[in-house]
Amino acid sequence: MRVLAALVALFSFSAFAACPKLAGTYASCRSTTGTATGSTDVVITQAIQNGVTVYTVTSTDDESQERGSEEIIADGKTRTESVNSELGLAVASIKYSCSGKKVLGNQSLTIDGASFFELDVEIEKKGSILEMAQKGSIFGQAFEDTLICE
Repeated sequence: MRVLAALVALFSFSAFAACPKLAGTYASCRSTTGTATGSTDVVITQAIQNGVTVYTVTSTDDESQERGSEEIIADGKTRTESVNSELGLAVASIKYSCSGKKVLGNQSLTIDGASFFELDVEIEKKGSILEMAQKGSIFGQAFEDTLICE
């Protein structure tokens, strides 16, 4: 009986932790409020690495025209990186996890201990459209925006 209970618990956890399929190619992403820079030629790949879903997002920034990539590791663990910059010690923290059809994240950046931004992120694919909602604060001011990728 204990083995059955353990298997049910394991199955329930696996189903809860399952990540949505976000992989695809999107011609452009735009801000619904106009407060964020958009991007073009967005490619999202998705793979399982050591039992964890990893998304790689590659795109071209509309403003700078620079092409770059970012990894989203959806394991629920906080990753912190510190860098000495011209403005002081910058500490970035990022955490992503999966919940049903969404990828949930939290991103923050402090510079010399002062909060630069803190954002909660929800990423969800609705049909062929990818939505990334961001809500939090930037320089202590409330911020909310949604990027729509088509």
